[in-house]
Amino acid sequence: MRDDANAAQNEALKRKRHLKLYAAAVKGDWGTAKSIFVKYPEDIQARISKAGDTALHIAAAANRTLFVKELVNSIHMNVDYLANKNYDENTAFCLVAAAGNMELVDLMLVKDEELARTPGKKNLLPIQMAALLGKETMVQHLYYKARKGKDYLVKEDDLIELLVTLINNYLYDAALMLLKDHPELATSRAGNDETALHALARKPLTSSDLANPNDQQGILKSFFNLFSGTNMVHNKRMHPKALELVEILWEKVIMLDDKDISDLIGYPWRLIFVAAEHGNVQLLSKLIDKYPDLIFKVDEKGYSIFHIAVLNRHEGIFNLIYETGSIKDLIVVKEDEEENNILHLAAKLPPPNRLNIVSGAALQLQRELLWFKEVKKVVQPLYAEGENKDRKTPRALFSEQHKELMGKGEEWMKTTAESCMIVAALIATVVFAAAFTVPGGVKEDTGSPNFLKKLSFIIFSISDPISLVCSSCSILTFLSILTSRYAEEDFLWSLPTKLVLGISTLFISIATMMVVFCVTLFIMFNEGMKELAILATALASIPVFLFLWQQYRLLVDIVRSTYLSNSLFHHKKQTHILQGKTNSGDQGSY
Repeated sequence: MRDDANAAQNEALKRKRHLKLYAAAVKGDWGTAKSIFVKYPEDIQARISKAGDTALHIAAAANRTLFVKELVNSIHMNVDYLANKNYDENTAFCLVAAAGNMELVDLMLVKDEELARTPGKKNLLPIQMAALLGKETMVQHLYYKARKGKDYLVKEDDLIELLVTLINNYLYDAALMLLKDHPELATSRAGNDETALHALARKPLTSSDLANPNDQQGILKSFFNLFSGTNMVHNKRMHPKALELVEILWEKVIMLDDKDISDLIGYPWRLIFVAAEHGNVQLLSKLIDKYPDLIFKVDEKGYSIFHIAVLNRHEGIFNLIYETGSIKDLIVVKEDEEENNILHLAAKLPPPNRLNIVSGAALQLQRELLWFKEVKKVVQPLYAEGENKDRKTPRALFSEQHKELMGKGEEWMKTTAESCMIVAALIATVVFAAAFTVPGGVKEDTGSPNFLKKLSFIIFSISDPISLVCSSCSILTFLSILTSRYAEEDFLWSLPTKLVLGISTLFISIATMMVVFCVTLFIMFNEGMKELAILATALASIPVFLFLWQQYRLLVDIVRSTYLSNSLFHHKKQTHILQGKTNSGDQGSY
């Protein structure tokens, strides 16, 4: 009994000691840890957490550089202890590599070079863990160290896995470094049968494709971009290093036979169609430029990359069709199993993420109409009126697919017009009354204003009628929106134009009403109380800037969508893709 009691007491003391050591490792308290190791040197490799971590694991995970350095250099630390793994199979070296701590990595490698080749969780090497966590500098550091010694950390069979991991995590500098050392990776497949090109093809859309591109911009910058044409087309820009990767990879791939090229880019999935679905226009441009035959490729539904671009509303890819010359007539006539031609696809609703790149149902419908009109330009009249299996023409299908969106657009337009009209009516009432209340009074003998020739009164006399006229125009404009017929074509030009006019005149009326208010104060407090007038002027400007801050994004979106929409599609007058290749003698058979 006494032995059992002693054993229980010893176990309790050990538990308390390990908890104390755990806390010291997390906090980086080397003094406390050192006092424990001096008395209990066996605790240096004791598992003190539920995950089987030693003090070295915990400090490494917490990125406690000083603690780890002291522990590694401690007289109690055996070199073999550095290779100890926790229950996740990770060494402490794996954890410092994943944390990107190059100082500790170098320290541990001095003690044991094999740590860099010791796999951790899921049999991943430290360099692979660093890649998965986006630690590009660490990846390059480990790779250069191994290359300097002419000994690579990753086995030849695992190099492609590392390359794909680097691409998937946008670590393009490290990927280029690896590819230049191992150009044969261009045609290698990873464990999931994907190539590096497959990884590049499925890159998601960039932030510039998200709705409301002005959200992160100031008001002045947004208006500058609007009128300078900047950000008119939400282009998908690949990283320059990613494009360099594409060029190097594709140069190697096109040296294969045509059948091998088709097999490589078509399995496990056809990368050109995934790239088209994601709007990866720059990648496709690079591929087509070197291998024009890709424009004729179709998927299992009979869709070319241009059909997929229309379905997903990627104008950058669709614009490539204008570079194919008369060849486009052979491409656009292709139909799917339901006998839908490319114009039928333009009549269908796009995926929600592509529909929502503009704000408001009305502007979304406007963009859809713009797409339909543009695709119609490349289709022969016979196909523009062609019917699918359901006996529907593209125009009929458009009306059916966009019926709900049109209803939402009408509701949004009316709600916006009603709200703004109330404000405009209130302003008109105020400034109309102000016109008959002369600030400063009038002369009893002549009835003329006392401050007739003062600058402040002149400004009042100009601002008040401007505010009245603009608010009246705004009311009439919003009234015309409420009484509109709301046909599909109205959403393309008529309704957005009226909304721009209504909001613009409403803003002018608000601004000039505030001017009327301010100059009236200056007239009234002309004698010795100008400070009060200045303060009131500053306060009165708040509603103007508040309205601008709340409505400028909407106004910019409408103006851009309505008046600058021609920039959405570029009818490039360049050498045709196929013609250019034939003339140059490169890929002449196409």
